[in-house]
Amino acid sequence: MPFRLKEAALSAALAFALTGCIFAPLKYGSSGIVLPDSEQFSNYLASCCSRYPLLAEKCESWGTPSAIQIGNSGGYFVWRNRQEWVKVKSFSARMVVGRHPKGLVYYATGETAAQQKEREQVQRRSRTAAVPQGGYTIEQFERTADDEFAYSFRLRMKDGADLGFSSMSAIKRDLRQSVLDDYVATYGGTGSDIRVDFPEFAMRGSIVEGRAEVMRISVISLQYDASTRKGVIAVKIGANRFEDARKWVRKNIETLAQDKNIALTTGQIPPEARFYLGAERVRDGNILEIEFETE
Repeated sequence: MPFRLKEAALSAALAFALTGCIFAPLKYGSSGIVLPDSEQFSNYLASCCSRYPLLAEKCESWGTPSAIQIGNSGGYFVWRNRQEWVKVKSFSARMVVGRHPKGLVYYATGETAAQQKEREQVQRRSRTAAVPQGGYTIEQFERTADDEFAYSFRLRMKDGADLGFSSMSAIKRDLRQSVLDDYVATYGGTGSDIRVDFPEFAMRGSIVEGRAEVMRISVISLQYDASTRKGVIAVKIGANRFEDARKWVRKNIETLAQDKNIALTTGQIPPEARFYLGAERVRDGNILEIEFETE
């Protein structure tokens, strides 16, 4: 084959490869939504599980997906009553939380896309309604459009209201509870592992505004040696905001370590202890272990 023809053939093959098509799992049929009672579903699921360990792990933990949407170079996998779903592409797979693909909303939540939209509109109207509180009125409280786990808020302090630090702390407590209630109502759960942080919180005149972020964090074990004053805490972090949650855990390790609800605990940490953080490591993808010493 002449050199130019070889070069052209190589370029075409490389371009085809870079589109991901030759690396994508086989579709075993046409694109679209397939359900567990079809042969295409079984074949495609088996192909993807063999290619993507993340998907295989989630199928083992959560069971068979309720539906799959197959595309040209990947697919979407959803499970009934789970906010988490898996997106696979030619070269990778990742877990997504919330915002299910439009065609798969029903198979994940039992709602049609129209019903989900209507419910979210009702929730948005209830959140943004001005509700008088002790010393302020809520002018805005809603989940941000580009983030399932962040809320923006704006409050107007009433005339004569206390503008001191104690009042700001009380407002944060109110907001935390409002965020917690809304998040649990939307995604389910008990809220025991939900933490709310305020990366933005400011007062300008009589206006208090900012941003609240939700993180799912739960302590799964704590080991502490009173003789050496050294310990290790293991924290499970939800799929979203791992890096933000990691920073929050390090900043609030004293609160977490003193939690009386920790299931697996060895050793008793003195209540007045000061903490010094050591090495950290991540295992199983979402378990953060942090070594610490006390004084």
